[in-house]
Amino acid sequence: MERIKKLNWKIPTIAFIIVLLIFLAWVFFRTKSMTVAENIPVTAQDKMALTDDEILILKGDQLTAYDYDSKELWTKTVGLKNPIIAAGKDRIYLGEDRTLLILDKKGEVKKQLDIPLDCKGMKINNEGLVIRSDVRQIVVANDEIKSSISDGNVRMTDGAVSKDHENIAFSSIELRDGRVLSHLTWTDNEGAVLSKQSFFDEIGVFLNFLKDNELLFATNENLYLLNEGIIHNQIAVNLIKGIAVSEDRIYLMDLDDLVVYDKDFKLLDKIALKKDYKGITAVKGGMILYHESGYAVYQTGSLKEENSEKPIQNVEVINDHIYLIHDDAVSRIY
Repeated sequence: MERIKKLNWKIPTIAFIIVLLIFLAWVFFRTKSMTVAENIPVTAQDKMALTDDEILILKGDQLTAYDYDSKELWTKTVGLKNPIIAAGKDRIYLGEDRTLLILDKKGEVKKQLDIPLDCKGMKINNEGLVIRSDVRQIVVANDEIKSSISDGNVRMTDGAVSKDHENIAFSSIELRDGRVLSHLTWTDNEGAVLSKQSFFDEIGVFLNFLKDNELLFATNENLYLLNEGIIHNQIAVNLIKGIAVSEDRIYLMDLDDLVVYDKDFKLLDKIALKKDYKGITAVKGGMILYHESGYAVYQTGSLKEENSEKPIQNVEVINDHIYLIHDDAVSRIY
C-alpha cells in the first residue's frame, strides 16, 4: 500500500517535468531562426518584399515571385523603369514618379493610379499604403487615394492609418528660426484636417494607431498618446533609437537600454543593452533586437542572444511572423 502511494505521488511529478521539458524545448526552438528560402538570385541593387506565401524580387522593371521553397512562381515586366515596391496581404504596389501600379498576388495589374507626388518611400500600415515624397504624403486604401497632405516646404517623416481606414496621421519636420519644429497632423479618410499639434525641439520618429481613435506618437524626447487628436498621456524618454509595438506592449530601444511599457505607459521592464543594435521589431508572440550578425530575443528581464548564419540586411513582419532578410535568403524566427 505504501509503495502504491509513493508511485501515485511520483506520477504527477514526472508528468509535470515532462510537460516542463516540452515547454522549454518549444521556447528554445521558437527563438532559433529557420531558413525558409535560400539561394534566391538577388543583388544589393534589387528590391525585395514579402507576403505570407511569396518572396517578391524586383530587378529594374522585372518582378519575380518565389515561394518559400525558393521555387520561381512567375515573372512579369511591370512597365516602370525602376520603381519601389511594397506588398500587403493581397496587393503588390509599385511606385515610380507619379504613377502607382496595384497588382494582385499573381502579378496582374488591377489598377493604375496617377498620384500627386514622386514616390520616395512606401510602407504598409494596417493594410493601408502610406506613400511619401519630401513634401507630401498620401494614403491609399481599397485601391483608392484616401488622404493627401502637404504643408508648405516642411519635410514629411512618417504616416499611419487606423485599421478601419477612417483615421490617418502624418508627421513632418521643419527648421524655424534655427530650431527644429515637428508637426503631427490627424485627418479623416477624405483628407479633412481634424487636429494638428506642433512640437519644438523634438523630432518625430514613429506613428502607430493602437486603436481606431487612439494614436501613439514618438519623438526623440517623448512618447505621446492621443485620443481623437488630443494628447491625454505623455512620458519623457532617452533619445529613442528604435520603437516597436505589439498587441499589448510598447518596446523602446534608446541609447542605453531596452525599455518596455504597457499601453498606459506603465514601466514593465528595463534591460541595459550591451551591443549596438540597428533595429527592433515585435509581433504578438514576442520581440527581437537585431544587428548584422545576429539578434536578441526578449524574455522578461533578459535578452537571449542568437547568432545568424548569414548577415542580416533587414527584418520584415508578415502575419505575426518575424523574417530575417539576408543577401540571398530569408529566415523565420516566430
